[in-house]
Amino acid sequence: MKITVTVPQTADGKDVSYSTRIDRDEAIRVGAERIGAIRVGRHYYYHADETDEVYRLTATELAMLGAGEIDGRGSDYSLWCTMTGTLVTRPSAAVRDALGR
Repeated sequence: MKITVTVPQTADGKDVSYSTRIDRDEAIRVGAERIGAIRVGRHYYYHADETDEVYRLTATELAMLGAGEIDGRGSDYSLWCTMTGTLVTRPSAAVRDALGR
């Protein structure tokens, strides 16, 4: 299924995010691979090494990250981090196990 997502991107310090139409499942897969996200239940989770924190993501948020990789224009990880994810202060045992934490 094709969806339209906004891909976070910067150039010369300015937000130049763009929209693109992409295969949803492929974009989610690529986004998850880029950051090592895993699915537990309805959500995806990843451990942000730079902050040593766990974040919960939606499928659409992962697709935003993956879409830039697929279309070749790339995505700005730092900008994406500010736009997405919910900090999980007490990850469940299932999430910790899946992330190897």
